[in-house]
Amino acid sequence: QHDDSLQRDWGDERFDVVVGNPPFLSQLAAATTRGGRSVHGGGPYADTAAEFLALAIRLTRVGGRVGLVLPQSLLSARDAGPIRSFVEQSAALRWMWWS
Repeated sequence: QHDDSLQRDWGDERFDVVVGNPPFLSQLAAATTRGGRSVHGGGPYADTAAEFLALAIRLTRVGGRVGLVLPQSLLSARDAGPIRSFVEQSAALRWMWWS
């Protein structure tokens, strides 16, 4: 059994910790595009990983932690800007590593 966590209605469910390695799906490729739709605030070409970041923040209890493997493009992609703003307003960055 599997579920699409980006489409699922999570209701009031919240977690102390959210950990994941979301798929990095190009929104420019026909096979993986969301068709310009964003459930969690990203622009039409934001990487799907940005959507998972927004969802993870929403699902984490106050004082909880989120640990995700994310593409570096999330730091500068125009269409991920609204999600970066949401994260900046909703969470505190404790640690980041990239190569």
